[in-house]
Amino acid sequence: MAMNTQPHPQLRLDTADRHGRETGCDTRLKRDDVAWRILPSERERLLGAGAPDWFALDTDDRASLVKEGHQRQTWRVCLDDLTVYAKVVCVDGWPDRLKALLVGTTADREWAACRRAEILGVPAVRALAVGARRGRAAATVFVSQEQAGSTSLYEAWRDRVGAGPPYGRLANAKPLIDAAATLFAVSHDRGFLHGDAQAGNILVQQRGPCGWDASFVDLVSADTVAAPASMPSAFKSLVQFDEQFDPQPTSRERLRFLLRYRRLRERIDRGGHHFSNRAWLRALAQVFEVHNRRLVHHRDRRLRRRGKYFTTVSLGAGWRATITLALARRHMFPERHIPDRSVRDWQDLLAPIVVNGFELTNVRQGLAAQGLDVEVHRYESLWARLVATLRGTRHRDKFNHCHRERHRNRPSPLVLAFLHHRTLGLIDTTVVVIDSHAREVNQSSPPLDRATGPVSHS
Repeated sequence: MAMNTQPHPQLRLDTADRHGRETGCDTRLKRDDVAWRILPSERERLLGAGAPDWFALDTDDRASLVKEGHQRQTWRVCLDDLTVYAKVVCVDGWPDRLKALLVGTTADREWAACRRAEILGVPAVRALAVGARRGRAAATVFVSQEQAGSTSLYEAWRDRVGAGPPYGRLANAKPLIDAAATLFAVSHDRGFLHGDAQAGNILVQQRGPCGWDASFVDLVSADTVAAPASMPSAFKSLVQFDEQFDPQPTSRERLRFLLRYRRLRERIDRGGHHFSNRAWLRALAQVFEVHNRRLVHHRDRRLRRRGKYFTTVSLGAGWRATITLALARRHMFPERHIPDRSVRDWQDLLAPIVVNGFELTNVRQGLAAQGLDVEVHRYESLWARLVATLRGTRHRDKFNHCHRERHRNRPSPLVLAFLHHRTLGLIDTTVVVIDSHAREVNQSSPPLDRATGPVSHS
């Protein structure tokens, strides 16, 4: 497996602008207040007569919504002889505009990464066009070509490995493991680091009865370093892939991936890495601990944000509530019957708790009409209240656990709000607001509370 470890001669600084975006491989034009950069071969197909309005795909019958997040949507658009994906991102507010000015928009960065991957020979999605609309309704769109017959590594692993019989699990997993290891080895050898390496951002396609090919998608966070990438740089990517791989592989499957990757890198890098597998894995484990803590902090910081996804409000009479404002990533929150609620909506919804105190019969009746229910726990003793105040409560942990798991593509009963009541500064009562459907499907016995033992529900 002989591969060139030198950077491609076309990848020079004089072919990029101040944001590192390639400028010599596309056509620039402006149509209807939208600045486009597009491959010459795709100009007529994407911008000609009969082409979609890329910023109003919700009105086009050829487009279907694939994924939706905060101020961003991903659409699958079926043209006459081509199927493409379009990522539309709204640039709203001065922080987003300032970031776009300093480091480029997400569409520009992904376009540049795709062009670099193509130049370096790294398997990745093919970028077709990027457009930017200025003004009050500023937005960007990134258009890429669909890879026919491909699926995400997450889905392939779930269908072929996770759903298969245990006795044949490793045999089904080996082709996918080898394809992913080859993709990482080739990209790292050529100095290309993905930046958000997870199973959902890797496409796999079967070739023949046993072999699979893999390629990268979603290259917004991708970076290029001197080729070949050093092991410390490569370790971060491997740790990220391992931490975010779900459904979780077994220890044996994870070990096969790491050793397969190492063998490929040693075969590519002529200098080699002259130390044992045990020493190599020990070095990887040290990086794993540090990077895993950083990754958890990065992915869970949305729980500490105020005003976009969650916020904390005072309800009066000693009550405070942490509420979910928006289920922004709807592919991780499939409960379509639950609407996004404003702070005012939540205050009106939770007001009966303040008015009725601990008599929750009327509260439950009002929430039931909204498809919601509550779980309540009271801390009776002074010691239990002190422990709950200093160490945290089970209901707070339940709220955080729900959203941490959901943002890792792992199923968890939906918790929409967490409330606590204080008397003389000590927590004496906690409440969580849940989806009433979750209670119907999750009737297992409640776990032990850290302070007082079994949790009692009113």
